Amino acid sequence: MQYMRTDHLRDGEFWRTSAARLLSILLFAGAHADQPLDAVTGWLTSSSSSEVVDILEDAGSAIALQSFDDFAGHRSDSYTGSVRATALTAMQTYEDSRVARRIQAGGLDPDK
Repeated sequence: MQYMRTDHLRDGEFWRTSAARLLSILLFAGAHADQPLDAVTGWLTSSSSSEVVDILEDAGSAIALQSFDDFAGHRSDSYTGSVRATALTAMQTYEDSRVARRIQAGGLDPDK
């Protein structure tokens, strides 16, 4: 009997989970600063993290600030680059013009 290798599935799940953690921090920062989703995408593509740090400090969320610091300050470039790339892939959903219109109109309603 031949077994299917699942190493790649676990690797993919690791990157998706890491990207989701980063996105949760950035989306929190964006919501606190009343920034559009384009700002989150910009933060993902920028090598500077000072704006996000400033927002998280202003929000007073020690947990979000520590989590972002753990991501941005203590990881290798290859790790952060891979997580950012995975997060950017997730953000592509919001580039669809229909999704963007729904968000601007006040949210996503599955019945519309």
